[in-house]
Amino acid sequence: MMTENMQERISIIVPVYNAGGSLEACVDSILASEGVQTEILLIDDGSRDDSGKLCDRLAAEHDNIRVIHQENRGVACARNEGLRAASGGYVTFVDADDAIDPRMLSFLLGLIHRDGSSIAGCAVRRTSAPASVPEGEEIPAGSDVYSGDEYLRQRFLHGDHSMLKLFSKSTAEGCFFPEGMTIGEDMLFLLSAIRPGIRISMSGARLYYYYFNESGAMEKPFVPSYFDQIRCWEEAEKEIGSRFPELSREADVRAAIAAQKVTGSMLVIGKLSGLPAEQRNDYSGQISEIRRKVKENLAVPGCREALPKGYSLKADLFCRMPALYLGCYGQLRRRFR
Repeated sequence: MMTENMQERISIIVPVYNAGGSLEACVDSILASEGVQTEILLIDDGSRDDSGKLCDRLAAEHDNIRVIHQENRGVACARNEGLRAASGGYVTFVDADDAIDPRMLSFLLGLIHRDGSSIAGCAVRRTSAPASVPEGEEIPAGSDVYSGDEYLRQRFLHGDHSMLKLFSKSTAEGCFFPEGMTIGEDMLFLLSAIRPGIRISMSGARLYYYYFNESGAMEKPFVPSYFDQIRCWEEAEKEIGSRFPELSREADVRAAIAAQKVTGSMLVIGKLSGLPAEQRNDYSGQISEIRRKVKENLAVPGCREALPKGYSLKADLFCRMPALYLGCYGQLRRRFR
């Protein structure tokens, strides 16, 4: 049974894999948190550098840091291990190359208490260096409070499915990241935590500092796990239909889901276009299936209107001339690297 102090403690789960260059700065940003009791769980996911030793050193220096070492099983497994080990009344997640504002945790906990919410979230601020903490911004007044179905309808289905959130432990209980999935696993975890009857507080305060290496992301080659970009939304559609059946029948919701599936499909096709033609032939069956699904989703009323700018045209070109689209798009990618 949790004591009162444990109920207010926040467990911060940090998956660690070859993060020696940023981990200490990340942990320092969490240790600087103001006005909250924290437990930092460093999950060493079979790192091949000195990250595991660094985790042990940090734990030896700070009473509120615990380390779990495991074989390399991926970020989803690492986060799940952290969830099983967390002892606080609240849980959140920070990546080892990111950082947080010292006010973030107390601010989110304050929203939960003020609004009677089970989940509270903030916005992200991109940084140009791993685990860097820029000068703090003024926190905007006010927040939006949603029921579960309102959040899904108004935010989740329109792109707000990040993990920049604080969860009450009771809400996260029984929720796990789907292991074996490398794209969209965080979205599916969040979806599993959103239930009818809960309240979710959202603020525009940019208190999570996210390191995004745009050039690195653009250079990453296609790997089969990119198909998860499509599979995660197919799983999300099933989950919403199962737990929010009335919501799933609304025309705007159906259109938004279809648009997300088309967008994900075109992102995968974009990655496939970077392969040489002879390698793309190995995925001819998957490309044909993606083309069929894109056509099917484009036919959903309202889908085209819900797509990001330019995606309707790209999807049409791919459906009409898939080989030409892949070849031309791949040339453009290579030219503008």
